[in-house]
Amino acid sequence: MKQILTCLLFATITVGAQAQPAVDALGKCLSDNTTGKDRKDLARWLFVAMGAHPEMKAISTIKPSAPEDSSRVAGALFNRLITETCPKEAKAAVSVSGPPCLSNSVLCAWAIGHARAYGRQ
Repeated sequence: MKQILTCLLFATITVGAQAQPAVDALGKCLSDNTTGKDRKDLARWLFVAMGAHPEMKAISTIKPSAPEDSSRVAGALFNRLITETCPKEAKAAVSVSGPPCLSNSVLCAWAIGHARAYGRQ
């Protein structure tokens, strides 16, 4: 629940009221079309990115190949979702809110899907 609220707050700050329906449609499309594996891949990518921070290195061990591997997998996932699965929604959201809405929507969809998987909506 905390993830969803943080995500919604971030989306509200970065997206104007006029653009909200298009961004909501993109978020719904992304959320509806990500699998449990997709969410795990995104979680892995986020963990590796956070683990690379100097203050996190003391509490996490990241294999040397992990940053490149997780970035490749996440990039393929982003590409599939934005260009193949939800292209109409992505184009509409970008036209009214700009490119940052893409990354915000993908992360929000991940957070919502993750919460759904663990029964915390």
